[in-house]
Amino acid sequence: MSRTNTTASLIFVLCVSALPAGCTIDFDAPFAQDPFYGGAGGTEQDAAGTGGSTGGTGGTAGTGGAGGESGTGGSTGGTGGTGGTGGSTGGTGGSTGGTGGSGAEDCLNGVDDDLDGLTDCADTDCAQLGYACVEIPNGWDGPVALQTDKDPPEPCSAPWTVEQANGGINPIAPPGATCPSCNCDPSANAVCGMDVLFYDQPGCVGNTQADVLSADGTCINVGMQSFGPQSVRATSGFSVTSGDCNPVSSGTESFPDPIWEVPARACRAIVLRAGCASDEVCAPPTNDGSVCVVREGSQACPAAFGDRTVIYKNIDDGRTCTACSCSPPSGNCGGSEISVEDPSGGCPGVGDVISTACVAVPVHPTFETFSLESWVSSVNATCSPEGGDPTGNLTAAGPVTVCCSVN
Repeated sequence: MSRTNTTASLIFVLCVSALPAGCTIDFDAPFAQDPFYGGAGGTEQDAAGTGGSTGGTGGTAGTGGAGGESGTGGSTGGTGGTGGTGGSTGGTGGSTGGTGGSGAEDCLNGVDDDLDGLTDCADTDCAQLGYACVEIPNGWDGPVALQTDKDPPEPCSAPWTVEQANGGINPIAPPGATCPSCNCDPSANAVCGMDVLFYDQPGCVGNTQADVLSADGTCINVGMQSFGPQSVRATSGFSVTSGDCNPVSSGTESFPDPIWEVPARACRAIVLRAGCASDEVCAPPTNDGSVCVVREGSQACPAAFGDRTVIYKNIDDGRTCTACSCSPPSGNCGGSEISVEDPSGGCPGVGDVISTACVAVPVHPTFETFSLESWVSSVNATCSPEGGDPTGNLTAAGPVTVCCSVN
């Protein structure tokens, strides 16, 4: 008899003996209750099914990044095997990797970026780069970086982003200025004359009085003479003694743009106080290692910033050209004569012509007057042009004082 039939017979006998208490048998699934069968995948000879495979080992946790670099998390643990009926639970995955630092220290943002407990100027990373705590004196702006070594200076850029002053030192006028050219029209009112000496005695002796007599083609009655001249003689030939010329200009003035002998620019940094005392700011490094402060106007420097530079933002341009003008006229006075006439009746034209020889002056015995008559045939007078020259200066304006620490 097979083992299966024996088992069925035993179950039947036990149930018959217990009929008074009631017994129900499910013949549709007799083998599911067989204590000799294991779980899924079990074999007939095992009392319990074989457990599933052991779960994979969890990944190793990641280590935080050094120097501010982000760490890499550990790998995910393997998935545990499927347990058989009655088998053990599958393995657990590995833990999450550690978190690394957020990055290198930003020395101007007020944050401890590299998580070393030190912020901005207090961080040795920033100190090694040249960042330093600086106290800005009252009434001054800063910190400022000053450029005076480039033409033109470089634009303000991070961290020196705010242009505080842009100009230079000592304005210069480049060559190449031009002015209008000047000329003169011929004189239309030139008059010829001669220098003479009147004497208070006949024969050109005694006391003298100098005068200039003009040859303008008229008769002049010389009034009562307190000097009482008795004789006269010429001390010069005829020349143009009066008149003027009309100046004429052409062209326009032009001046090259002024330049600075030393161009300069001052740039200010927007900074925080992180890592510094309450009355200090964290100043970025500069090319020459100095830190500056700035103030409008021409100022004396604070004690801690003894290197003083005054730069100017503007140039007042006072350059111009002198106006065109004309010199006194000169030229030919051909045919000019002056004679001393009879004082009794104007200028009858019978007097003696004044020359370098001594000539008697016919003075009226009562009124002590005499007459002068002159002739001129032609006057060709011209003038020399003047002006049209560059003049004026450049003046620096808008001073700004920059005071820097002395290295």
